[in-house]
Amino acid sequence: MRKLLLLACCAVSACSGADGLKGAMVPLAGQDASTIAYDVTQLVQQQAHPPTGTIAIQQPAGDTTLFPLLVSDLGTGGFEVVEGDHAKHYLQYAVSVLPEGTILRVRIDGISGARLYVPAQGGHLVANGPFTMQEAAE
Repeated sequence: MRKLLLLACCAVSACSGADGLKGAMVPLAGQDASTIAYDVTQLVQQQAHPPTGTIAIQQPAGDTTLFPLLVSDLGTGGFEVVEGDHAKHYLQYAVSVLPEGTILRVRIDGISGARLYVPAQGGHLVANGPFTMQEAAE
């Protein structure tokens, strides 16, 4: 059931259009935001070709915790975060709450992904499996 849910989220993510990922950005606690920022950075380094250079990040409205961590983590990972359309890479993300947990949806250079996070002991979010990835149709 969870895999089906992730595939559905990935499909919705791929169909959301060029104006960005749809969905509310939920507030994240510090450790949860750090976990997700690390995971996004690892994904970007795996999917972006080349895995360095300039990257523009579309910051969702209401995100005050994840965006600054992404800028820092991506900078440490070899990317230069810039504004505008002239970046080598373009990253979009959204974090939403579902009954099963918290879903992270990302899009990097036309490749969409989703990952489900569930509360672990102590209440902090942990990944419930790998990213489910989908390339954009050409």
